[in-house]
Amino acid sequence: MTLSPRSPALIVENEGLLTTGATILQAFDRLEIAEYSAQSLIDVCCKVGAWTPLEEPRLRELEAAFNLE
Repeated sequence: MTLSPRSPALIVENEGLLTTGATILQAFDRLEIAEYSAQSLIDVCCKVGAWTPLEEPRLRELEAAFNLE
């Protein structure tokens, strides 16, 4: 995957997250949103239990529904 206007963030496996934006403030805001989202997932898993990743067919269906292909 590459960075683009449609995909302004890139997760670097075992390293971190790279975000871009029209301004440094926009890039930082995207980084902050990603961090908050990750923390929310961790918090939910601790309270609810383990989560199950989506199967590929369902993931493709959601990507198509939200024009993420």
